Amino acid sequence: MVSPINSNQNNMNPSEIGVSQPHIFLQNQRIRAIAFRVLHAITVPMTFVFHALKKRVIWLLDTVFFYLNLKPPSFQGNGSTSVSISLVNLEKKAETDLNHVNAPSFQGNSSTSVNKIPSKVLEKGEFQGIEIMLVEGDILLQKTEAIVNAAKPSLLGGGGIDKIIHNAARGSLEKDPLVEECKKKWPNGILSGEAVITKAYEITKKNPSIQWVLHTPGPNCSIKDQNANRSKILMNAYANCLEIARKHGVKSIAFPAISCGIYGYPSQEGQKIAFTTVINKLKEYHPRFLFSKIIFVYYPSRQNQSLIKAAKDQWKSCIQPHLA
Repeated sequence: MVSPINSNQNNMNPSEIGVSQPHIFLQNQRIRAIAFRVLHAITVPMTFVFHALKKRVIWLLDTVFFYLNLKPPSFQGNGSTSVSISLVNLEKKAETDLNHVNAPSFQGNSSTSVNKIPSKVLEKGEFQGIEIMLVEGDILLQKTEAIVNAAKPSLLGGGGIDKIIHNAARGSLEKDPLVEECKKKWPNGILSGEAVITKAYEITKKNPSIQWVLHTPGPNCSIKDQNANRSKILMNAYANCLEIARKHGVKSIAFPAISCGIYGYPSQEGQKIAFTTVINKLKEYHPRFLFSKIIFVYYPSRQNQSLIKAAKDQWKSCIQPHLA
C-alpha cells in the first residue's frame, strides 16, 4: 500500500529529508576560486598601471596650473586632514622636456602680462661680423627676427618648447595659427631634419623683434632608424634652418638645443654638432648673405645644467677658435 505524500516534504531542505549534496558545495568552492583568480589577475596589473600613471598625471596637472598661473587645488581628507597636490616644483616642471623646455613667458590672452626671465649671456663672440652668443634665458624674449621651434614632423604641435611656441603664437585666437598655416602649406608634415618657416603671429605682439618661426624636427633617438642617423639628421636641422632663414632675408636667429630633451640626444654630442654645423654653414655664404646675430638659448633650470655645461664645453672647442 502506497503511503500518502506529505505536502510539507517539498518545502524541506536537503538535510531534513536525508539528502546530502557535497557536489554542490565543491562546485561553489571551485567558482569562488576561479572568481578570485580572475579578480586577482585584473587588479594586480591595474595596481601597477595606476602607480605608473600617478606621477605622470600629477606632473601634467602641475604643468597646467603653472601655465595658467593658478594654485594647485587642495583635496580635503577625513576630519582635519588635507592633502594638496604637491605637484612638481618649477624646476622639475621644466623637465620635458622634454626638448630643452623654455618656460612659458606668454600666458593667457593678449592682455596678459609677460613673465620676463632675465637673459644671462654665458659666452659671446664675433665671427665674420656675426655676433654669436650662448644665452641662458627664454627664447621667446630674444631680440632676433626668427626663433627656431623644435617641432614634430607633423608640424601640428607637441610638448616642450613646441607646445610653448604654439601657445604663444595662438594667444587669444580661437585657432592655433601655426597649425592652420602648416596644415595648409605642408598637409603631410615634413621629414626629420627638414625646416620650414611661418609667421610668428601673436608672438610678435609681445615681442616685436620676432617676426618668424622656423620649424624643424630633430632626430628622435628612441626611434631606431633615426638614432642610427641622428648626427646627419641633427646637422640637417640646423643647416636647413639657416638656409631657409637666409632665403627669407632673416638676419638674426635664436636656436634652442634641438633634440637634447625628450628626444634623448646626448648633450655634448648635440651641442658639438649644433656649433660646428652653424660655423661651417656660415663659412659657405657670401658676405652680403651673412647674418647679424646667432643666439643659442638654454632655459635656466636644474635639469638643464648638464646641457648648459655641455654648451660651454663645446663653445671652447667648436666656436671660440673661429672668433675674431
